[in-house]
Amino acid sequence: MVPKKEERYNATTDASKSSSALKSHTKWNKWLTRCLKNKDLEELVKVKYGIQLGMDDLVKTKMNTPFVNEMFCRLIKSIENTAWSIIKKRNPMPNDIVGNTETNNKTLEAKRKRDLEFNNFLMRTSW
Repeated sequence: MVPKKEERYNATTDASKSSSALKSHTKWNKWLTRCLKNKDLEELVKVKYGIQLGMDDLVKTKMNTPFVNEMFCRLIKSIENTAWSIIKKRNPMPNDIVGNTETNNKTLEAKRKRDLEFNNFLMRTSW
């Protein structure tokens, strides 16, 4: 479920149009995989923000249904999980390597850097 080019830049992805994304989860998963492979947080930011904007419009017009609510939660969670995976790849911790038992300031520093980047992602995408 990749929005049209003009929709990506003005964040008008409509949550009601995204139901096909949940029904055809393979396309959604391919898109998430492509974002993970390319480490593309910006595209995740734009789509997450657009989905939230569309969901807000649905709630205001009272057009949201339990199915749409569930779909919204699933889409947002999958975007956040993918973002977390990208951030983990960008900021590897010494303890992520199997067999490395090193626990020192480097590990704590890397963890703080990871957490800060993920927090910044959440702040940038919050509606």
